[in-house]
Amino acid sequence: MGVERLIELLKLPIEIKDPVEPVKVSDVKGEISLQSLSFDYNLLPPLRVEAVARRFKPTPKTSIQKRADWALRDVSVTFKAGTKNAIVGKSGAGKSTLLKLIHRLLDPTQGLIKLDGVDIRQIKLEELIGFMGIVAQDSFFFNDTVKNNLLFAKPDATDEEIEQACRAANVWTLIDSFANKLDEKIGEHGYKLSGGERQREFK
Repeated sequence: MGVERLIELLKLPIEIKDPVEPVKVSDVKGEISLQSLSFDYNLLPPLRVEAVARRFKPTPKTSIQKRADWALRDVSVTFKAGTKNAIVGKSGAGKSTLLKLIHRLLDPTQGLIKLDGVDIRQIKLEELIGFMGIVAQDSFFFNDTVKNNLLFAKPDATDEEIEQACRAANVWTLIDSFANKLDEKIGEHGYKLSGGERQREFK
């Protein structure tokens, strides 16, 4: 993807909007509840980029109740706070879509997603994002120092905050072993680190 195309994508307006009257969530425990959750990519509003291939354009007369090509259909499950859960299934079963919905990268076609009993659409996006973390299978790195790669997530973080986060991720021992500590260059795509070290350190 060219730089011009990337800039064009970054300038697109955010389609997921903050609620008019957001609900303040405090003392988050982390229970996620899905209630009759359904999602159909074909019913997304039109985008100005070809992000999703659509098989048809829905009209006001289209009944979503009768549709059969859902990415997810009528999913109800509760992930209790403090537990570890695995989402498994064959390719195309909707695993990635489910996670996108939980992180509110998409909004459901039908149903609800609740965080500690609060509909996530009633929580400010910035606040909701602050409650969640993602460790992706693939990691992206700049050909820069350890510190500058970490500051990409929180530009105003102090060295103390960076060290605290790295200790929590169990990678501070590795960073401390570098000759230049946080100022060590990690190379293009982080080639100096193993796959596991990349995931822990920079996610």
